[in-house]
Amino acid sequence: MKRMICLALALALAACAAPAPQSGTEPPAPATAESAALTVGPLYTLPDTCGGYWGWNTGDAYYEYAREGQSNSMAALALKTDYATGRQEPVCKVPGCTHDSESCPAWLADWGRISLMVFDDEVYFLYYALDPESRQSYQEQGWEGYLQNLRGSEEYAAAGDKAAYEERARRSYEQAISPSYLEKISADGLTRTRLFTLPEDMDWDVSFRWSDGAALYGVQYGSNHTSALVRLDLATGELTTLPLRDTEWPVAVSGNRFLISSVVSDEPLDWNSEPEVLNAQLQSATAVFSLLDFAADTREVVYQEPYDPITVYNGFSRIYNGKLYFVRVGTENNTISRVWVEDYDPADGQLHPVTDSLGSGTTWPGTASGFPPVRAGAGNRWMWLENYMTNQDWLLDLDTGELHEITQRQLRDGMWQMVSTMAQTNDGRWMIGYAPHSDTHNDRCDYGFIAPEDFLAGSEQYDRVEMWP
Repeated sequence: MKRMICLALALALAACAAPAPQSGTEPPAPATAESAALTVGPLYTLPDTCGGYWGWNTGDAYYEYAREGQSNSMAALALKTDYATGRQEPVCKVPGCTHDSESCPAWLADWGRISLMVFDDEVYFLYYALDPESRQSYQEQGWEGYLQNLRGSEEYAAAGDKAAYEERARRSYEQAISPSYLEKISADGLTRTRLFTLPEDMDWDVSFRWSDGAALYGVQYGSNHTSALVRLDLATGELTTLPLRDTEWPVAVSGNRFLISSVVSDEPLDWNSEPEVLNAQLQSATAVFSLLDFAADTREVVYQEPYDPITVYNGFSRIYNGKLYFVRVGTENNTISRVWVEDYDPADGQLHPVTDSLGSGTTWPGTASGFPPVRAGAGNRWMWLENYMTNQDWLLDLDTGELHEITQRQLRDGMWQMVSTMAQTNDGRWMIGYAPHSDTHNDRCDYGFIAPEDFLAGSEQYDRVEMWP
């Protein structure tokens, strides 16, 4: 159930993990008239629910979709784990529903490219369309041509129930040619309604990562290492785009503003030059972190330091209680020698060490990771750290600076891994994913509740959730 970013991999792929920045000396992009009239509320990071690995924690319940588990099936079912009752059940109240067809509002024919979200205790599904060229390719092929090719595949030949296999393929095909859309399950759990469909010609190279409850905000990846912030109004489907300056990249949110990372240099940088030439140019570059007001298109510089070419965003992890947290990497002879955490406090303008060295094999989750026990809108107090070389895991308490080693393990895919901290409830308990649900549903965990102090002390005495099959 864990998603981790291997430090060695992050370093090796730094150039492709984030768009290579260009010189920050270009003039600012003008604000649009649309963006100037907007009001942005308090922002929070969205959990990454696409694929069903993580869910959405409201403080009273945990929402997710579970894959069907059958061979060659892309079907899934939206589930709710109620913290008060300790039960998991479908987000459906249709009398006598079997939860296995399109008549069920919680059933998804194809979970691919769908994110689950919850606002005011109502469940939404956002489908991210394929890019226009890919959709056109499917459309030109047509269902009959798609089916003909499918029937000639080894996978089709091995399928037992050919009719069921073709029906699943039909639903996947229909999803592939569909533009992006937003749907919502009614508050009574009886119906699911499509709220709006987005333009078919829109380039959906967009990742929505934040919300203020009224809209979604994401990053649109452009060509030439450029990007833009995109706002999707949840009530109307209206899209507003704010082009960003060269090298700017949103990495977090604070209040109603976006924390932007950028690279500023004295001269334009040639990102296509030889590595030694580019690295020489970057020696004088500066990494700048600024707070961006989306509506006004204004920036306030929070912190800047020499640019570090071997880590993504200079090792930035998150912003918490106004402090910027960095996972630092020390090297000797081009080899990682140590990893540690430090923060920058704008109140005194100083960097402060948070941990001692954690070893050279330490990894950390990204800012948008769903791992720590945090509900949407709550501060991300806990930082997960792992040393993959020693198989050690820690939770770092950013309020106290205490580093708690986590010893509880689960056997998953033939490996002993740390259990998953899924959510924190409004009454202060933690919900832990302590074991795979089954061999069939290996992407899911069985859940149990425990007091944080007991968990941090090594206890595995969970108040177990009654899981949906």
